[in-house]
Amino acid sequence: MLQFPAMKKFIACFLFIFIGLSCTKETAPILCGCSPAPPLLSLVIRSANGADLLDAAVAGAYQRNDIRLFYREGNGTEKQVEFFIRPPFGYGNDGAKFNFHQISIANLASINRSPDDLYYLKLSGSETPETLRIKMNTTTNQVGKVTINGIDNPVETSLPQAYGIIYSLVK
Repeated sequence: MLQFPAMKKFIACFLFIFIGLSCTKETAPILCGCSPAPPLLSLVIRSANGADLLDAAVAGAYQRNDIRLFYREGNGTEKQVEFFIRPPFGYGNDGAKFNFHQISIANLASINRSPDDLYYLKLSGSETPETLRIKMNTTTNQVGKVTINGIDNPVETSLPQAYGIIYSLVK
């Protein structure tokens, strides 16, 4: 039977090994508990009159299968970018709500190869895709600037930036 001082050493060694193995940065795409949050790009698509064009209840809205998001490799091969449609959400303690659905891309850190990389957003019914340039802020490892078709894209102002930065595209 282990005596108390030996038990302390055993537990200390076990914790040291457990912590050492559970937090490694060598598995780049897999985050450990001490890793910062990955960059997230959120994009609202709205009509000229302000309607949420990702809301299925809105006439003429885009469904997930109406949207293609991709980039082109050096040889011209198109690579799909995974995204999800995030529903409206509440924030703060006063019951405030952000009322728009968003296209959210969570794997930017693994695919954003250089500041000059282009991404393409193809919406059904559109002949040509929208061209997106996503510049990362290297200090914060978050999205710093988004241009669509060469024009700086505005940050959504109806949401305090403390709850995230969301960009907006008017169609």
